[in-house]
Amino acid sequence: MKNLLIFSLTCLFTTLIANASGIDGTSGLSGYMAFIDTTRQNQNVTSPEEPVSESNPERPAEEKGTPEEEDGEENQGSNGGEENQEENSEEGNREGKEEEESAQESNNDSSDDNRQEDEDKEEPKPSYWSSGGQTTLGFSQISLSNWASGGHESQSFNTRFNSFVNYKTPGNKTTWENTLDIRYGLINQKDRQTVKSDDLLDFSSKFGLRASEHWSYSSLLSFRTQFAQGFRRPTDTVKISDFMAPAYLNISIGMDHKFDDNISFYMSPLAGRVTYVLDEYLSQAGAFGVEEGKNRRYEFGGFVRVMFSAELIENITAQSKLELFSNYLEKPQNLTINSDTRINMRINQYISANLDIHMRYDENATIRVDTTGDGQLDTTLPPRIQIKQVFGLGLSYSF
Repeated sequence: MKNLLIFSLTCLFTTLIANASGIDGTSGLSGYMAFIDTTRQNQNVTSPEEPVSESNPERPAEEKGTPEEEDGEENQGSNGGEENQEENSEEGNREGKEEEESAQESNNDSSDDNRQEDEDKEEPKPSYWSSGGQTTLGFSQISLSNWASGGHESQSFNTRFNSFVNYKTPGNKTTWENTLDIRYGLINQKDRQTVKSDDLLDFSSKFGLRASEHWSYSSLLSFRTQFAQGFRRPTDTVKISDFMAPAYLNISIGMDHKFDDNISFYMSPLAGRVTYVLDEYLSQAGAFGVEEGKNRRYEFGGFVRVMFSAELIENITAQSKLELFSNYLEKPQNLTINSDTRINMRINQYISANLDIHMRYDENATIRVDTTGDGQLDTTLPPRIQIKQVFGLGLSYSF
């Protein structure tokens, strides 16, 4: 500032002198103005006081960049924004991938948990048990009124229940067959007492271990008796049988051969048979081969049983059983025979007709009768084939 003031005073003094001398002052003034402009430009460069830019208070005005620099800065700003956008986009993608990975891991964990739960659940084991059966109920009635041909009014009732429960492993390596047959029937005639027409309780159990394709090592247990008292004739008062009089228990060990699903053949060289007569009156009479006053008879011998079951034609089935026993200890040539055949004719789901034929022969089962009417069994009949036939039509239910 001091130099400028001195220079201004010098120029003014020179001008005054030029005017006084008659020299044109225009050139001097022009030179003075040019000098002033040059001095200002130099001052802008060398001035210690630097004005502050309005747009950037922290940056001096003269340090404001050129348009190219400003454009560069703008480009850098835009590039920085783009870079920020790219960074934000990359972060968003990264976060999205992380979320997807987290969701996938969660799904995998859930799948693993479900798989583990499924594995923890016990798979249903195959059942080796099978069961079934049939029950029948029949009823008949005869009513007469002024019937010239004569006859007797009667009512009859009979029922039968048979069932099975079997156990078989794959390949029939182990088998266990159980059957139960129960029958009971009554008949009532006018002016006569009610007597039974059918009476049976028969249980059988056979266990086997497979030896070959058709043969098995087997053991058999069977038990047979009746429920109620039996009389030879409806007018008789002396019983000839009762519950557990007689009763037969058979135990044997042998081999079982299955030809197919319909026929089986069991034979045992080692079989025991026990005959029970637990009624005191019949025991004292020596009924069914027991010694008088005894209630058991023991036998040892061989045993054979043949079973047959098949559907003959549609809705008609047949079941048959034949049992043979030979007592090694006494008259082995005289066989004890027990045969039972049943034919079932199914009419519909709940109605069927049944034919049962039961045959027996037992040399020890002598028949004693009262011939004098005094209540004493005084006559013994020789052994003979016993036959019982029952035909019925009634309700039937299978399960």
